[in-house]
Amino acid sequence: MEKLKKYKEEIKFHLLLNILFAVFISLASYIHIPLEGAKSYFIYGCHFLILQFSVFGFLYLFSLSKILFRILFPVVFFTLSTISFWVYTQDISINSGMIQAILESNIDIAIDVFSFQFGLFMLFSVIGIIFCIKKYLQLKRNQFGFPLLILSILAISVFFIAENYRYGVLKRKLPYSVFYGMKEYLEKPTLKIKKVLQNIRTEKDSLHIVFVLGESVRADHLSINGYHRNTTPLLKKQNNVVSYKNIYTPLTY
Repeated sequence: MEKLKKYKEEIKFHLLLNILFAVFISLASYIHIPLEGAKSYFIYGCHFLILQFSVFGFLYLFSLSKILFRILFPVVFFTLSTISFWVYTQDISINSGMIQAILESNIDIAIDVFSFQFGLFMLFSVIGIIFCIKKYLQLKRNQFGFPLLILSILAISVFFIAENYRYGVLKRKLPYSVFYGMKEYLEKPTLKIKKVLQNIRTEKDSLHIVFVLGESVRADHLSINGYHRNTTPLLKKQNNVVSYKNIYTPLTY
């Protein structure tokens, strides 16, 4: 009991920190899962606790450096809260494709999606950050508090054990999905487009070409490509349409 009293304030701080982190970030990945019956609640409840326990491990190691925690924690927490708002409200999955769509959106389009609810959520997020930093600075931390340090190493090990058992069981949930999605996005090869430098001229009349790229349609579902349903009735009537039937892309965004 004496040992527990010694680490009481530190345990209390990390408990509050993880509750706050869970409410603003981790729970967003679970809120839209359709659950029915006590068994479903129990299974996903255990899944959430395992995920948050692993998050505790990383947060604790993060907190061992005062400079690192004071500078990087607000940035990380605010960024993850920004993303979790859309997971809460839109039920989106965070992956490399979604990160690409976010990073490559025009600013004017991004501004249109901001709302009063988003602003309120981020305001509470900032209040949470200030609260955590204030409590952290007041904390009389024991140098390398060994009970919590050992527990944090165990918690981080749980993440890798779970991922080794079943790939993606934790890394596809917040906050890990942001890190791994960004990692996958940065590892993708960039598309190189060659520019035509020379002038192109012709003695004939101007030729107008309209190139249509159907990003959300399968080539084998177009009747001009032989599909049995008449899905492109107007295009079939034109004799100046060229359809590229065998063009594919490995990208979805």
